[in-house]
Amino acid sequence: MIAIFTNIHSALAFDAAVSLAMGWPNAETLTNRYCEPQKHIAEDLWAMPVEPYAVALVPSDAVVVDSLSADWHEPRP
Repeated sequence: MIAIFTNIHSALAFDAAVSLAMGWPNAETLTNRYCEPQKHIAEDLWAMPVEPYAVALVPSDAVVVDSLSADWHEPRP
């Protein structure tokens, strides 16, 4: 699953919420954070994977999809 956010602030808030819930950053596991948001190449949209342990933390205003559509990636020549 992937959560789509309409702004970087919401995506970073999700990252912070999951990181806090998981106890990250953690020097023992060398884990710094949950995930860095991926920007859509043309729109102000941000995507982040939703791992099973993060499902409950996805905010209600995020759109959850199974995978990113082709327009999220750079077109290949």
